[in-house]
Amino acid sequence: MIEIARLAPADLIAKDYHNIKLPPDVSSEVLFFSRTAASDPTSHRDILVFRSGVCVFWNIPDAECRQMLDRVRKYCDAPVSPQLIEWEELRYFLTTGDTFLDGEDICLHHSLSPDSKWSTDVLELPSASRFVFEKLAFSDALALSVKLSLLETSFDSVALQMQPWIEKMKTGLG
Repeated sequence: MIEIARLAPADLIAKDYHNIKLPPDVSSEVLFFSRTAASDPTSHRDILVFRSGVCVFWNIPDAECRQMLDRVRKYCDAPVSPQLIEWEELRYFLTTGDTFLDGEDICLHHSLSPDSKWSTDVLELPSASRFVFEKLAFSDALALSVKLSLLETSFDSVALQMQPWIEKMKTGLG
């Protein structure tokens, strides 16, 4: 678990990340930070930090992701070992049509005009809410997938530890 209430944009890599304000029922579970370019909507860099301990990065170079994870780890109750950290790379595209999946590619609806400017510390943009919530939905799905994978790894470890006992029981020695 991550103490997300203590995590702030100042903890992030650069001061130009902004906290996107989410509804209270969502903001207690996830923080959404974004860094945007003034005129290019494809250059958004988004970081979602889930209370469960999962971070999802959109359009962020690997080195910056690793740097962010190092900063977030100090807020974790019990961080997983670096060997268990999963790295998934999915492509995404912006479209003016509806959001959809095309195989493993994510096509996100985006309707902000190129001259939109996001320059406040906390963003509250009704016009961007669909885009933000669709990214949040995909990020939540990825976060749940990672949690499930970690649980499966844990079960596999327990099963391997139990194997000698199972073999003994088969022979009547256990």
